[in-house]
Amino acid sequence: MQTPILGRTNRAWPRIWLQLSPPSDSDSTAEFLAAAVETGLPLDVSIQPAYFGGQLRTHEYVSVLRSSLDYARATDHDHAVHLVQAHLLESLSGLGRAVVDFYFLRVRDAVEEYQIAGAMEALEVARQDGHIRYLGILADGPALATLGVWQFHDGFDVILVGDASAHQTLAPLALERRVGVIADVHFDGADVYPRIQTVASVADIQALIEMT
Repeated sequence: MQTPILGRTNRAWPRIWLQLSPPSDSDSTAEFLAAAVETGLPLDVSIQPAYFGGQLRTHEYVSVLRSSLDYARATDHDHAVHLVQAHLLESLSGLGRAVVDFYFLRVRDAVEEYQIAGAMEALEVARQDGHIRYLGILADGPALATLGVWQFHDGFDVILVGDASAHQTLAPLALERRVGVIADVHFDGADVYPRIQTVASVADIQALIEMT
C-alpha cells in the first residue's frame, strides 16, 4: 500500500520500510536478503552497510543510510566536511553503489554551527554530484536539538522521527516546509506515515507483510 506523496520527493512510497539486522544464523543470510529484496520495500542497511552491501550488490533496491555522528566532534568547518564525506564514501564503497537513495543526517545533541554547516556543505555537494538522491534529517535525540539544526538549514526532503514528543514538535515544521515524515518507531499517530521496521529473519518479513 502506497502513502500520499512524501514531501519533496514528489513520489508516493510504501507504508512499511525495512531496516535490516544481521540474522542470528549466518547460513540464512542469503535467503533473508532475497526475501527482503522481493518485497520491493526500501531497505535501511545502516546497521552494517558493508555486510549487507556485499550480499546485495547484484540486486536492485531502494537504499537507506543513516549518517554517523562523527561530524559532531569536528574541530572546524572543513573538518566536518571531511568527516561526513568519509562516512558517505565508506558506506557507498561498502554497498558497491555510486548513489544512495535516502541519506539521513543524524542529530542527537546540539551542535556548533560550523559543524552542521560543514556537514550540510558535504551533503549538498554529494547530492549535486548524484551520490545522494534524497536528503533527510534524523531526530535521534531531543526534538529541540533537531529543531536547532533544521530552523537554519532547509535542505531536507524528509525527516525521520522516533517518538511522539519529537513528532509533536517537528511535524508542524515539516508540513510548513513540505518535508515528508517517516516514523522510526511506533507511537500514537505514527500509522499515517511510512514506518521503518527492523527485521532479522524471513519470518520477521513474512509476519510484517501479513500484518499489512
